[in-house]
Amino acid sequence: MTVTGIRGIRTRFALALLGAGLCITGVAERMLSSYIANALDDTLARRTRVHADLLLQQCNLATSLQEIERFVYASGSHREIIDLLLVGGTPARILGSTRRLLVGRTAAEAMAETSRLNHEGSLTPGARLDRGSGCYELATAVRFTNLNLPELYDRPGLILVHVDATSMLGEAEAVHRTLVIALLGVVAAAIGVFAALLRRQILRPVASLQRTMQARRDGDLLARPSPMPNAELQSLADSLADLLASLDRSRAMHRAIVEGASDAMIAIDVHGTIREWNGGAATLFGIPAEDAIGSDITRILPPEHAAAHDGYIRRYLGGAPPRIIGFPREVTAVRGDGTTVPIGLAVNEARVGDERLFVGILRDMTEEHAARRELQRAKNAADAAAAAKAAFLANMSHEIRTPLTAILGYAEELEREHATAAERAESTQVIRRNGEHLLTIVNDILDLSKIEAGRMTIERVPTRIDAIATEVITLMQPRAKQKGLTLDLVLASSMPEAIDTDPTRLRQILLNLVGNAIKFTVTGGVIVTIEASFTTGTIAIGVTDTGIGIPADKLPRLFGSFVQVDDSTARRFGGSGLGLHISKHLAQLLGGDLVAESLDGAGSRFTVTLACGPMQRAATGDRAAAVQLQTKRVQVPKLHGRVLLADDGPDNQRLLGRILGDTGLEVTVVADGMQAVAAATARPFDVVVMDVQMPVMDGLTATRTLRAAGVTTPIVALTANAMAEDRERARAAGCSHFATKPIDRRALYATLLDALPKSD
Repeated sequence: MTVTGIRGIRTRFALALLGAGLCITGVAERMLSSYIANALDDTLARRTRVHADLLLQQCNLATSLQEIERFVYASGSHREIIDLLLVGGTPARILGSTRRLLVGRTAAEAMAETSRLNHEGSLTPGARLDRGSGCYELATAVRFTNLNLPELYDRPGLILVHVDATSMLGEAEAVHRTLVIALLGVVAAAIGVFAALLRRQILRPVASLQRTMQARRDGDLLARPSPMPNAELQSLADSLADLLASLDRSRAMHRAIVEGASDAMIAIDVHGTIREWNGGAATLFGIPAEDAIGSDITRILPPEHAAAHDGYIRRYLGGAPPRIIGFPREVTAVRGDGTTVPIGLAVNEARVGDERLFVGILRDMTEEHAARRELQRAKNAADAAAAAKAAFLANMSHEIRTPLTAILGYAEELEREHATAAERAESTQVIRRNGEHLLTIVNDILDLSKIEAGRMTIERVPTRIDAIATEVITLMQPRAKQKGLTLDLVLASSMPEAIDTDPTRLRQILLNLVGNAIKFTVTGGVIVTIEASFTTGTIAIGVTDTGIGIPADKLPRLFGSFVQVDDSTARRFGGSGLGLHISKHLAQLLGGDLVAESLDGAGSRFTVTLACGPMQRAATGDRAAAVQLQTKRVQVPKLHGRVLLADDGPDNQRLLGRILGDTGLEVTVVADGMQAVAAATARPFDVVVMDVQMPVMDGLTATRTLRAAGVTTPIVALTANAMAEDRERARAAGCSHFATKPIDRRALYATLLDALPKSD
């Protein structure tokens, strides 16, 4: 509403006030006129009643009809009596009148005469006030009670009084005019006062509120209502101010949300014209808001969708059920540079007064699509890994059960009473060979767990690379001869004096590669080649076979965990599928890599490369000494001293007791850590061999208890947990030495030699 509209309201309100005042005045004047007429009528009625009563009283006092006639006629001299008529007797006749010519006539003649007189200005009997003629007439029926006049006694009669009301009517008219004028003045004054109060108390404040709203519409966001003249309007102004403040907050929050949203927000009208375009939309489509607002929404739609868009809006506005509004979906949109982008779209309808808007929230789905593809790839990879692990578990079950079958079966063979010495020797070799194979499988599983946990560690010590290779060749030679294969070592260049590497891990890699080459080769042989490049500081060790080869499509996944070329390979040749995966990781930890080359059916070549840095050539005479290997049986040393053995397994107690006893040591055996503490504190021992995992009290707790009690005897921690952190926990508990299960006799003897006191 504008200020002009407020002025129109004031004009209409003033006219309404004037009309209401006139209506009130008219009603009041009508009520006043009625009141004056009724008052005049009552006064004249009383006067005529007085004249009638006087005449009736005279009739009751008169002694003759002539006396009544003279009284009636004499009453005509009264200035306000126009006519006085007395009717009575039997038959009824005029007994007295202010007009003598009527006396003696019958009532019918008198009524006719009265009618004639009415045409001359008189009123008919029974009429009341006639303002036009200024007369008043009263006809009263009476019954005479005069005993002096027998002809009138107990006879009905009629008295007609016709008085002049002109003077009274004039006075009444004057009073009426005065009162009407006064009433008009009062009404006019009331209207004026009311209009002034209305203007001051309502119209001007309302106009001020209207100007505030107009200023807000014109963009003045600081406009606020002015103080109001009364509490009611001030409350309204305060409410309006609160509403405007709330609107400002809502608008600011809306703008902050819309502009701060990472998603695009677009609003269009029913014609498809863009009305809102936030920063997210500008970023998504590369179109600034000033360029987008006012243009058609079809500019961001593909041609096939743009053609149908307007028709869809028309059908929806015509009452068709919605197909987009309220139904989130994915669509394709067009950026400002013409490229397309997948978006997630959600549309809702908003109504602002009579205006209908359609608000859409759009999200770039490019990354989500990429994530879906990546998730699908990950799922496929996980499914493949799960399948590989399932195959691995099945294969591993076979790999573990196979040596266990041999171990258990040949153990029973040893128990046969009639077994020959040769058969017993063969059974012992089979049990030992399969036990070593089972230990290799367990070690591979442990290595894999450490690699996947990122806890695989290596050590670097000076190592003769050709000595390691010669050792591997010597160890694997019997297996190659058993299959009728050749196994050769070729030194393709001069060898370095030594390199800093982990000999155990390097030996593990070569054993795995040579073992695989022998396993997958049926005829021909295996060649191990070592070539050192002193220029680049690298060493390459190649293992080449004439075996079954590897198909080209299988090479990319050859070094994965739980992987063999195919299930038939596992069934035919055995193996856990972990060796190459572990070997590649070990080669990388040693600063190099492991790669494979192969032709299906024509053999394979695996090459280990090591980055060694600057190397010094070894003298020719030293090489022969370096490659000498210990191929003899383990020599049992002769030891002296007292040993406390703590182990909870009866079989291990007997085995370790024999191994230690063969050296000449005096062995005392206990079954748990608490017994070990009691024995070691009761008498002195030269060394304590303490199993780590035992009931009642474990070995590490027992060690800490002994150290706390002041026992300084060397303690050898014995455990099947061979990881570095296990060694660290044992040292932290107070163990001075470390030995692993299964028992490596050579390593155990070396540990005992180091732990026992040196003899003088």
